[in-house]
Parts: sequence; structure tokens; C-alpha cells
Amino acid sequence: MQKILIVEDELYLSDIYQEILESAGFKVKVVSDGEAALKIIEQGGWDLIILDIMLPKMDGIQILDALKNAPLKINNCPILLLTNLYQEPRIAEKVKSGEVAACIVKSEKNPGEILEEVRKHISSK
Repeated sequence: MQKILIVEDELYLSDIYQEILESAGFKVKVVSDGEAALKIIEQGGWDLIILDIMLPKMDGIQILDALKNAPLKINNCPILLLTNLYQEPRIAEKVKSGEVAACIVKSEKNPGEILEEVRKHISSK
């Protein structure tokens, strides 16, 4: 069973994403703050990571920057940014550099479309 980590601090959204992904057969873990997420991501072994940008304690960009400098015990697979801050230049740079597989704009995708994006990126590994 493929494992997906959702890093999202909005409980309503994380519950929806978790429910739809588990219904599709994925094993899902949800984390709501950046510091906890970084520790879990550093352990590795995720088939896909869905990462919000605006998080308590450490934002998504800080997590990505920390991962560039930290050797992982087990590699992770694609990271999808899920945010409404798509116009933020730092986000465009993360996508352009290949640090993340894609940036998905929350307000433009319904849960079914999020599932399609997940399937697209998880099967491409």
C-alpha cells in the first residue's frame, strides 16, 4: 500500500484529503505543523508528500530548504505543494528547480481533482 503524508494545518481540508485518499486505497498520515512534518519527512519512506506552505512553527518553504541540506535515512518520492500562494516567487523557484513535482492551487481544485493529481504523480515514480 502506497504511503502519503499530508502536511496541512487546516483540519477541515486535511480531513477531506485524508478521507478521499484512504477511500482510493492509500495509507495516509496527517501532520499539522512544520516542525513535526520535517521530523517525519526526514525519516523517509513516503511515496508522496502533500505539503502546504502556510504552517505553524515552520512553513513549507523552510521545510524544503531544510531537506536540501539533510541526508534522509530512506528517500521520499515526489512532493506536491498544495497552497493558495501560487504567485509567491519562492514557490515558482521550487517547482522550476525540481525540488517539488508540482504546485497545486487549493482554491482551484476540488477533492476529486486532488486525487487525480496524486495518482498522476505517485504513479510516475
